[in-house]
Amino acid sequence: MLAPTQLVKEVYDYRELLVALTYRDIRVKYKQAVMGFLWAFCIPVLSIAAGVVVQAAMAFLQHRSLNMQQVGSVMVRSMPWSMFVGVLSGTANGILGGMGLASRIYFPRQVIPLASVLGTLFDLSISAVVVIVLLLAIPDSPLILSWNLLLVPVFLLLLLMMALGLGLIFGSANVFFRDVKYILNVILQFGIFFTPVYLFIDQLGKLGRVVIWNPVAPLLEGIASVTVGRNGVAGIESGMWPFILYSAAIAISVLYVGMATFRRTENLFAEVM
Repeated sequence: MLAPTQLVKEVYDYRELLVALTYRDIRVKYKQAVMGFLWAFCIPVLSIAAGVVVQAAMAFLQHRSLNMQQVGSVMVRSMPWSMFVGVLSGTANGILGGMGLASRIYFPRQVIPLASVLGTLFDLSISAVVVIVLLLAIPDSPLILSWNLLLVPVFLLLLLMMALGLGLIFGSANVFFRDVKYILNVILQFGIFFTPVYLFIDQLGKLGRVVIWNPVAPLLEGIASVTVGRNGVAGIESGMWPFILYSAAIAISVLYVGMATFRRTENLFAEVM
């Protein structure tokens, strides 16, 4: 596998192609859609609304009222989860989709998954604006402004690394076995039930002890803890740090394995295509 500096140099040399592919992915996503670019704003709102409905149903069954902290927690969890799913599925599907171009002209193959990632990050930036506006607009805003907010980019970066690594693994396998994308879709569809997006760890009872080992879970819990906190206090509980470090180790390991898998199999892609 190439050294990181060599990988960066290759991508930089083909930066114009990277920008062009990213723009193409963004344009294709919203092309011929009735609402067009407005979907970039509607999708995060619909995702948040689904989570609020789930929390409202839980509050009703438990004979309690729905508070703004729970609403805010759903908001700040749904955005990174959407980013994780978008990067993972976009990378996995983008590798196969870009092989047609790669078979005709030479360019560093890592440009293809990177273009998918940048397209997803474009959507993430819009989702982030929507979430921030909603958090500031709702009455009794649960957003807590503190130095703890500096941890949010770190947690998002770890989620991005994990999603990219998994995307490279699934995407490389998808080139050789086309049913991999269907398996991935099933995993992602059911994955939300084993991830604290709409239901939180402390609401899952004994099941929470299992869900917390999902490497995505501690990062989502961490993002919620430093943004909306609990009982008006923001920060990471001491008992959560080991799980966050566990997620960080998984993210680094998965990214390394994903990059190694992609580099070892990319020379075979043209033969399969």
